[in-house]
Amino acid sequence: MSLLPRTRHGKFYTVGGRTAGIYGRNISDERKDNTRLDTGDQVPRILSNDPGEFGVRCIKSFRIGRRDTTEGRAPTAFFVAKVHPPRNATMRPLSIRLNAMPTNARLTTATASLALILAACSASESQEQSIDLIVYGDTIVTMDEAMTEIANGAIAVHEGVILAVGEAGDIDARYSAADTLQGRNRVVMPGLVNGHSHAPMTLLRGIADDLALMDWLQNYIFPAEVRFVDPEFVRIGTELACWEMIRGGTTTFVDMYYYPDTIAEVVEDCGMRALISTTVIDQRSPDAESAADGIAKGRGFVERWKNRHPRITPIFGPHANYTLNAEQLKATREAANELGVPISIHLSESPFELEYSKSTYGTTSIELFEDIGFFDGPTIAAHVVWPTDDEIPILVDREVGVIHNPTSNMKIASGVSPVTKMLAAGVRMGLGTDGAASNNDLDMW
Repeated sequence: MSLLPRTRHGKFYTVGGRTAGIYGRNISDERKDNTRLDTGDQVPRILSNDPGEFGVRCIKSFRIGRRDTTEGRAPTAFFVAKVHPPRNATMRPLSIRLNAMPTNARLTTATASLALILAACSASESQEQSIDLIVYGDTIVTMDEAMTEIANGAIAVHEGVILAVGEAGDIDARYSAADTLQGRNRVVMPGLVNGHSHAPMTLLRGIADDLALMDWLQNYIFPAEVRFVDPEFVRIGTELACWEMIRGGTTTFVDMYYYPDTIAEVVEDCGMRALISTTVIDQRSPDAESAADGIAKGRGFVERWKNRHPRITPIFGPHANYTLNAEQLKATREAANELGVPISIHLSESPFELEYSKSTYGTTSIELFEDIGFFDGPTIAAHVVWPTDDEIPILVDREVGVIHNPTSNMKIASGVSPVTKMLAAGVRMGLGTDGAASNNDLDMW
C-alpha cells in the first residue's frame, strides 16, 4: 500500500522500509471535535494489508480529526495500530498528514481509504482469537514426551491457561493478544518446581552455620522459632521467599512451616502455585502446643483452603519420625486420607535419624513407615539420603515422591543421597532447596 507524507503528527512504524502501523496522538484543537483520543493514547488499528508479514492486528477503529484551517493548517487524519513486526526487525518512526487537496476532498479520501483498509483488516481480525498474552522466545523448551524444542517460538496464554505452543508466525496468525512479552536472547521453559522448602525461613538465613543437622535444629532453629515466629514473621519471610523463587524461575513449591493460612494468603497474592503443609510436631511450636493440637489445627487449615484457590493445595506436614511417634504419624496419615490430601515429610535424612529409628522402633525409617501404613496415600519424602537397598523398592512400589536437596544435605552434613541408584530403580524424584537457613538461598539452579 502507498504511504502518505511524513509529518510531525503521529508516528508510523516501518519494517524493512514498509509501514506496519502507527502510534497516534490527539492533534485536535481546543474545540474538542470528534476526536476521542488523549495525548499519547495508543489505540491499535491495522495499516498493512499484509498482516502475515508484519503480524499487525486490528483492535479499534480510526477517527478523523479536524483542525482550524484559518492559519493554513490542513485537517489531519490520524489513527493508531498495534504492531507485531518480525522479532529481529528494526523499527523506525514515520508520520502522516493529509494535504495537497481541498479540505472536504481530503477528509472524504481519507475516510474512503481507511474504510478499505479496515475492511481488509476485519477479515484477518475475525480469524484470530483474542487472548491475554503471547510470550515469545528464541527457543521454547516444551518438556513434552519428545523433549521438543521450538526455535523462534511463542506461547499463547489466556486467563492463566496455556492455549498453544508453536512457531511465532503460527501463533501470531491464530491469536491476537492484549499483552506480549518479547523473548529476544531468551529461552522460554516450564517453571521450576521446588519440591521442599520452608519459605518463611528466609528471615533465619545465616542464623547458624557449619553445624550438623540435630545440633543446628535443636539448639538454634527450634528455640529461635518459638521466640520469634508469628504471623507477621511468616508473612514477610514468605513474601521474600516468593520474590527469590520467582526471580530464579521457580513457579511452584512444596512448603512446610507454621501459620499456613498466612503462607497461603501470600501465595494467592504473588501468583505462584504451592502445596502448603500444616506442620505437625510433638512439641510446642509457634502455632500449636502438641502433635494433637497440630493435627486439629491442620484439619481446619485443609478444610478452609481445599478447593478454595486453583493454585493452592493444602496438605499435612508431619515433621519426622524423631519428632513424632508411630501413633502420631498414623494419626496424621489418617487425617490426610480422610480429607483427601497428600503428606510431605522429612525421611531418612541423617545418620542420627537412622540410629534413632533402629533404637526406638527396631527398624529403619522407610521400613517403619511401610509397616504402619504411612505410605497408604500420596507422600512427598524430603531428602532420603540413607535408604537401604531393601527400602528403595518400597519407594517405587508405593510411588513415593522423593525430593533431593543437594545443597542442604551438604551444608548440614547429612550425607550424599544415592540419586542415580534410586532413579535406575524407578523412584520418582524431584529437586528442592530446603529452607534458606539450611541452604542460604532458594535458587534451583
